Amino acid sequence: MWAESRDVCGPEGLRSWAATYTGRLADRIESRWLILAGSLTQSLGLCLFLRVTPASSPWTIAALLILRSLARGFIQSPIMTVTMATLPDHQVRLGVGLRGLLNSLGGTFGIACAGIVLQQRLAARTHAQLAPGPGATTLAYHDMFLLTAALVCLTALPVLWLRQRRGVSL
Repeated sequence: MWAESRDVCGPEGLRSWAATYTGRLADRIESRWLILAGSLTQSLGLCLFLRVTPASSPWTIAALLILRSLARGFIQSPIMTVTMATLPDHQVRLGVGLRGLLNSLGGTFGIACAGIVLQQRLAARTHAQLAPGPGATTLAYHDMFLLTAALVCLTALPVLWLRQRRGVSL
């Protein structure tokens, strides 16, 4: 069991490394470009999950999880930088707390919505095949990855309107 948990959660540690790197990079490049690059990479990674089948190797899945973690690192740190740069000094602590709360709520509701859509797609795919099986399950997951990739691209569009404040070094 521990080996399986390590294999799944291990790549997530790379997000911290990527966030540190993008934090430094954000000093030289506007944060919106880093967020956009991370979002598009995240979407690409989700599209690559469409190639995963029950016969896929664990190395393929690990590589996709690593790509996802690196992409999240390119999103999280610059978003924090942009968010905190817009707050007056006396509201930064409140802003950090609210951002953490909203991040947690968004993740919770996102997982719940994904589960509902996945369940609906599994029912539709199973009904279409007239028998449950790995084919229906795989196709339902593919539907979910494609929908999520489209949503990531859609939410990346408003990032283009993010601007640095004058006089603030992001």
